[in-house]
Amino acid sequence: MSIPRQVRLCSRFFRVCVFGCLVALAAACPYRASANDLTICKTTVPPTGTSGPFFAFTGANGFPTGQKSFNSLYLSNQSIFKLQDSTSNPANCQIFNITGNDQLNKITETVPPPPWKLTNISCTSGKSVVTIFGSNANPAFQPGDNTVSVDQADPNVTCTFVNTCAGTRLDLSTGVGSWIVTRPNGVSSTPHKVAPNSNWASQSPPPSGGSFPAGTSWVQPANSSTLTSEPAGDYVYQIRFVVKCPAKVQGWFAADNGGILVLDANPATTVQCNLPTCFLQNNVTSFGPWSVGIGTHVIKVTVTNQGSLTGLLAHILVQ
Repeated sequence: MSIPRQVRLCSRFFRVCVFGCLVALAAACPYRASANDLTICKTTVPPTGTSGPFFAFTGANGFPTGQKSFNSLYLSNQSIFKLQDSTSNPANCQIFNITGNDQLNKITETVPPPPWKLTNISCTSGKSVVTIFGSNANPAFQPGDNTVSVDQADPNVTCTFVNTCAGTRLDLSTGVGSWIVTRPNGVSSTPHKVAPNSNWASQSPPPSGGSFPAGTSWVQPANSSTLTSEPAGDYVYQIRFVVKCPAKVQGWFAADNGGILVLDANPATTVQCNLPTCFLQNNVTSFGPWSVGIGTHVIKVTVTNQGSLTGLLAHILVQ
């Protein structure tokens, strides 16, 4: 066999060997070769969308500090990135294209704004190695965990951090909450607790019935624990409250002689207890549950007095 022919055969053999090795390598590590995006999403319970709070995250990879760090690669050297609830808007997720960079990344949710708590971390993955940690070494989510480590071997991995709002129950009842009453002459003051007269409602309405809930009582404009006559006209009672989680408002009320209760000046959340006997036990008026979002809200009750005694009874819970 001539030398040139031997060279050509060797060259072909070399190319076949190289191609075979590349095929074998791709077959052995198909996902690692095509790894691309790491997506981080935020879900809140209940859903809040763009009206809810932002949650802050930090990221890290295996490169030494200052050498292609997570912050320099993806965050323009910022130390954190922030996300809102993505339940109805996937655009609220953060996508990191990790092609050509470290495939091992760690994402940590910093301390969430109260009263929100991190209640789960989950990832969609096939070949990737996912570990969730923070409070213990168990690779699955445990209460107190706040970090997910993804050694990515899939084209795309999505990790979702779930935060649940543990809002505080509010009792806005008359006798409990910080109400303000404005008389017909425009003068405002704090209403005062007073025992009901013989005609006024003295029990909770069905289905609970029985005595008023603890703290709930009739109140009147006069600075006295004794029932006091007032001029005829409209007496406007208001209470302002703040909720940090989406919640429901519900309750019941009565008034002498009549009353209109409204939440946030919204016709859809308005209920009327008609003149002239709104104060009777059988006329106690229930309302709600009405949904309220995160923020400040106002309940206003306009009580119409036809002369003589007047007052308001309201049992209102936010939870």
